[in-house]
Amino acid sequence: MNQIHVIAHTHWDQEWYFTRQDSMVLASYNFADVIDTLEQDPAYTCYHLDGQMAGVEDFLVINPDYRARLEKLVRGKRIFVGPWYTQTDTYNVHGESIIRNLKYGIFAARKLGHAMQVGYLPDTFGHNAQMPTILQGCNIDNIVFWRGIDHDRQAKSSQFLWRAPSGATVIACAMAFGYGAAKNISSDASHLQGKIFPMVNLLRSRAGINDLLLPCGGDQDRKSVV
Repeated sequence: MNQIHVIAHTHWDQEWYFTRQDSMVLASYNFADVIDTLEQDPAYTCYHLDGQMAGVEDFLVINPDYRARLEKLVRGKRIFVGPWYTQTDTYNVHGESIIRNLKYGIFAARKLGHAMQVGYLPDTFGHNAQMPTILQGCNIDNIVFWRGIDHDRQAKSSQFLWRAPSGATVIACAMAFGYGAAKNISSDASHLQGKIFPMVNLLRSRAGINDLLLPCGGDQDRKSVV
């Protein structure tokens, strides 16, 4: 029997087809909404803030009064932050840049109470072959990612061991449907039968293990579960 892990999250672009100022305004509303929901609804167990700290820092610049509340949720592992400072490109940048990005992110997350020890890279267009070496150097033994892999030619299973040229190895999870797989999931029967169950069946066929990851969120998203 499979265990399906539905992870509520947001994917946060600092800027893309909008400005950083636009992003900060959205963060001011959306992150506050997540904090309020987690405090008011014990059934909403946890939330993942995209594995990067820059957006969190922007939010706290505008909303310093939320710091103590956020710290409490981070310490209680109900909001997961870090380990990156920004979602780095790992394909074209120098290895030192990747290492510093990771170390700065871990440091900033620990100041809030806890740094998530998951090498989360949901939207990176290609990957450095030495990522297991870099991650292990920061005491991270895993990576969860989306792009940069061809499941039909490179990996039969979405969960596998990624071995770097150095010999360092981490547990890898490639998100077959990306980070927005179950965005706006609901208990509506037609939604479950038409979208979620077929998706889970494909994940099951590719996983190779009993635990299945079903990300529930999207770009600049709030709670995503309705």
